[in-house]
Amino acid sequence: MHIGDSRAYLYSDSVLRLITRDQTLGQDMADAGLPAQTAKGFRNVLTNSLGSQSNEVQAQVYHVQIQPGDRLLLCTDGLNDMVTDTQIADVLKHPASAQATCDQLVECALDGGGRDNITVVLCDVLATTS
Repeated sequence: MHIGDSRAYLYSDSVLRLITRDQTLGQDMADAGLPAQTAKGFRNVLTNSLGSQSNEVQAQVYHVQIQPGDRLLLCTDGLNDMVTDTQIADVLKHPASAQATCDQLVECALDGGGRDNITVVLCDVLATTS
């Protein structure tokens, strides 16, 4: 389940895939075809969030297939605003522990400017059941 602009990614078979869609005015503008440079200035304006004035918070629900070896990454925009998806994938491809990988991603975000809170949670899928 997802609300707001924190993100969930799935790293599987050496490919990083964004699972969630940012619920921001900037994303809505990008989806409407406005230039990326115009939309970028509105990425911090949430269109859906917990604790907002709206009585109609709508959570997005996603179903994804996972397999052993996959990595599920949850992060705040403090990471993905400072580190590109390509850089994130490069860190995730190395078989370090989840903690070491999170530490490295946070360090990348800090090196990139660290202008916001940075939260990173990583789940390594060890086995699945039917």
